[in-house]
Amino acid sequence: MRARLWVSPAALKLLDEAPRLWLTLADGRVLAVRLPQVRMGDDCVLARLTEALLPDVRGMQWIYENLPGVGIVQVLHAAPVVPPLSAQHAGFVLQPDFRQFVAVLDHQVLALLMRLEREPVPPAITRRDGEAPHPLPRSFFASVRNYNRLVALPPELRKRRMQALHRFPALVAPVLLTAHRHPNVVDGKRHAWREVDEAVEAAIDAGRDLTGALAAHYGISRGLTRAPVNAEYWHAPSHALRRG
Repeated sequence: MRARLWVSPAALKLLDEAPRLWLTLADGRVLAVRLPQVRMGDDCVLARLTEALLPDVRGMQWIYENLPGVGIVQVLHAAPVVPPLSAQHAGFVLQPDFRQFVAVLDHQVLALLMRLEREPVPPAITRRDGEAPHPLPRSFFASVRNYNRLVALPPELRKRRMQALHRFPALVAPVLLTAHRHPNVVDGKRHAWREVDEAVEAAIDAGRDLTGALAAHYGISRGLTRAPVNAEYWHAPSHALRRG
């Protein structure tokens, strides 16, 4: 473990009493957990937690019902990599534990995920019934799950996937990353998935021309794939992007 950060429910503007804990593991991954049966700041549970959670590299487990010495553990895969502190707890960022936690993060990966957060405001959907239009939902990418998908990769693979996300963010992000509906520090339940496409992933990982694989995935032309609009992230439902 490189760093740990205890965060109270009050600092997250939550009404429950369970402390949250962010951990940075030796392999660079970040874990966020909710611990309803542990006292705030009880570092005695750290060894048991890391031993139990370390093997789950793919992040498949979201709850441990009775971890010895810890009790219930909810793994918050959709939590932000950096805790979303409320305004009245902004001074928390000056504390040594917070500064140490942030210092050991991979800032290149974090900056890439934050770039996807700065998407333009999505257009509204025009309704046929004349009612007020509904805006398309925004997506949340700067999650623990997405950070871990990139940070724990071998260096060359990490470089190629990050290059693909920088070059074609609107088209590659839904394939490589999970577009969460919102940050979730309440429970570990899964509320979003990614559009798995092995052909796109293989093209990225092998360093091959990516336009053909993306064009096939979305059913669009290579020219449209390379269009300037796809050089920035913008959110659209997958069915809206694909041809009928």
